[in-house]
Amino acid sequence: MAGASTQGKHQDSPTEDQTLPLTPGQSQGITGASPGGPTPASVTAAVAGKGACIKIDPPKDAIKASDGNPLFSITAEPKMPTINVTASLVGVTGGADPTSTTEFTWTATVGYDSKNTPSGVSSGKCTFKGAPAKGKTCQIAAIKAGGKVTGGAIVVNFDQIRGGVLTIKVTAEIGGKPLQGETKGWRIQGTNPEPADVNKVLPDDTFRKLTCLESQKKQFVPAPSDGNAMYPQFSGDGCLGVGICQLTNPQPTDDQIWDWTENVKAGIALYNDKRDQAKSYPSRVAQSPNFTTLAKAYIDGLSKAAAPAAGAPAAAPAGAAPAAAAGPAGTAAPAPAAGTPAAPAAAAAPPAKLEVKVPEFTDDQVEDDTIRGFNGWAGNDGFTTGPTSGKPELHEFRIKREPTTKKLVVETDAKTGTMSAVWERVPVSERPSAGDPNYIDDVKSYDTNTCKKTKKK
Repeated sequence: MAGASTQGKHQDSPTEDQTLPLTPGQSQGITGASPGGPTPASVTAAVAGKGACIKIDPPKDAIKASDGNPLFSITAEPKMPTINVTASLVGVTGGADPTSTTEFTWTATVGYDSKNTPSGVSSGKCTFKGAPAKGKTCQIAAIKAGGKVTGGAIVVNFDQIRGGVLTIKVTAEIGGKPLQGETKGWRIQGTNPEPADVNKVLPDDTFRKLTCLESQKKQFVPAPSDGNAMYPQFSGDGCLGVGICQLTNPQPTDDQIWDWTENVKAGIALYNDKRDQAKSYPSRVAQSPNFTTLAKAYIDGLSKAAAPAAGAPAAAPAGAAPAAAAGPAGTAAPAPAAGTPAAPAAAAAPPAKLEVKVPEFTDDQVEDDTIRGFNGWAGNDGFTTGPTSGKPELHEFRIKREPTTKKLVVETDAKTGTMSAVWERVPVSERPSAGDPNYIDDVKSYDTNTCKKTKKK
C-alpha cells in the first residue's frame, strides 16, 4: 500500500547473504577490523595534531643515572647490552591509536667525548711523540645501528664495544605528515671486571702488581658530570692514558678505551716490548760511541802505567825466551861448543787484545728495568737513544763512572783477567721529575690479589 511502512518487513526478511538491508540514511558498515583495534576508517582518519610526536620509552626496569636518565651497561665480559625501547605516537587525533599498525624507522648511535670524564682533558704537559695538545679530549666517532619496525617495539644491538651518549631517533608518517622523536641524556656505561679475572690473563706477578699501581685493575670510574656513569679511567698526569694498563704512548685505540680485554692485550704487548728493550740495553751501551771512547781511554791508561821509566830496560815481551845466563863475574857467557846447532829463538806470543766488556743484566735487573720502562725511561744516560723514541733514555741502571773524573769504573776477574764495566742503580735523587722516581718500589709494594700495599715505599 502506498505510504505504508516497510520497517517490519526489513527486520523479518534478511537478504540472501543473511545481512539485514540498510534502513534509509544508514551508512555501509566496515568489515575486516581486528577486535579492539583501530578500523581502517579510523586509521585513515587519524591525523597529527598540534604538538604530535613520537615518544620513546626505555624498559620499565632500566636503571637510572644520578640525573634520572636511562643508563645501559656493557657487561664485564665484555658484551654490549641489548636495548629494548618502545616507540609510540602521541598527539594523534581522529580515531583510535594507530601505533600498532604504524611503521617506524629508527637509528641508534653511541659516541663519546671525554670532556666530562675525570682527567679526560689533556694538560698539554706531555712531551712524547704524538702527545695530545693542551685542552684536547678523547673523542670517539659514533657507531650506528638502525632498521624499521611495525608497532613500535625496537631492539637495538651494536656490533662494537662502545659507551657514551646513546641517541635513538625514530620517524613515522601519519596522515601524510612526518613525525619524529629523539632521546636525550641516555647513556651506555662500562662495567669493571673482577680483579681475579684480570689476573688470569696477565703474564706474571710483576705485571699484576704493576696494574694495581696504574689503575687498581679498573677500566672505568664514575663520571660525576655525566650522571655518575662508569666511563673510562684516564691518567692523572693529563696525558690521556687510559684503562687498566693506563695506555698512553702510543695513544690508545677506541677498542682499548672501552674494551678492557683489548686494553690488557695492548698492555701485555707493551710490557713485553719494554722487557725486550731492557734485555738489549747492555749491548746497545757497549756499541755506543761514548762507551767506546771511555773504554779506549781506560785501556790507554793501563798501557801508559805499564810503560818503563826513562833509561830503564824494556820489559821482555810476554812469551819471550829467557836471556842466556852470564858467566863468572867479568867474563862472557860461554860460547856453544863447535858444531852445536844454535837453539831456535822462541816465538813471541802476540799481546792479548785489551777490552772492557759491558755485562748483561741479571734476571732481577731485567725485571726492574722493564718496570721502569713501562713508566717511561725519562732522562739521559749519556750513551744511547731509544730504538723507538729516537731520544736519550735513562734506564734503571747506568754505567758507573768516577764521580770527579767521569772515567769508567772497571772490575777485573782475577781468574780470567776479563775487564768489565760496572752497573749501578740510578739514585732516586738523580732521576728527572717526569714519571715516578720511586716507581719500582711502589709497584713491588702491592699485593697482586687485593691491590693493597704490603709495605712502605
